Amino acid sequence: MPESNFTNDGIQILFPPSQSSEKTLIVVGIARGGTSLAAGALSHLGVFMGEAAHSPVFEDLRLSSAFENNDITAIYSIVSSYNVQHKTWGWKRPSVVNYLSSVHEAVRNPHYICLFKDLFSVANRNRISMESEVLKNMERSLIEYSNVVQFLTTNKPPCLMVSYDKALANKKLFIDRICEFAGIEPSSEEYQNAMNFITPSPKEYFDATRAGKIIGHIDVVSRNTVHGWAALSADTEPKPLTIILLINNKPIAELIADKYREDLLGHKVHVTGYAGFEFILDDKHTLKPGDIIRIQEKSSGVDLVNSPWTITEENTA
Repeated sequence: MPESNFTNDGIQILFPPSQSSEKTLIVVGIARGGTSLAAGALSHLGVFMGEAAHSPVFEDLRLSSAFENNDITAIYSIVSSYNVQHKTWGWKRPSVVNYLSSVHEAVRNPHYICLFKDLFSVANRNRISMESEVLKNMERSLIEYSNVVQFLTTNKPPCLMVSYDKALANKKLFIDRICEFAGIEPSSEEYQNAMNFITPSPKEYFDATRAGKIIGHIDVVSRNTVHGWAALSADTEPKPLTIILLINNKPIAELIADKYREDLLGHKVHVTGYAGFEFILDDKHTLKPGDIIRIQEKSSGVDLVNSPWTITEENTA
């Protein structure tokens, strides 16, 4: 048996796509479960994600509102319009896990991209929440994931299953599987834009941060997430750094920067690649234009590159 059969890459086509060129790509996952990753990748690959879908969440609230208000007339009107304008188009809404059957009946040739993320990572919200809230959130997430699994088991629709962490760790494989599943052929520019969206990693910013003992970078900021990496430079046996998120100079959360980043390894910035971080903000700390965030290494107070970062309208769209 080939060695690849034993490899768990965490990105698999569960039920194969149809041969039709007309598809509706439904991004499925729980709130803060990584759906923006897939929706943003699709958008950068040239897939229309809805008239009201914009960076950084790529969520068409117009269609979402129609479904959640059970407005059959609006659903039919919007879906029909998108079908006429686009052979393949997509839609992302985390709450869709609660009404998948309705969506399945309403759209043309539905194909599902299902994101799965570590339950505790989602529920913990970077240690901001209290213990009871964490457990309650985990219980809710389990129910919602169960809804997804039951729907897939019953209907067996075309489906791409994606581990959020595996997608971040191997973004090329993730993009390639999306293209295969969706039946799309992006331009080289669109392909590179999608790669950069998942983990912006121009070699220049790595080179710019090599000189100091504490190195790192804020990569992507949205209204409720902050992504990046942090590490000690030239460390052959690196220990993950503890970093602090400050909003308007007030410490909000801290975590250990130990998520795997393939690009750090590829650019020889870090010997293991385990130096990434992701802060997930609760509703109380949602970022708004004018807010200033900082990411600092805890023991030294050293700011990462791009820290401080002033939040703009684009970050919170």
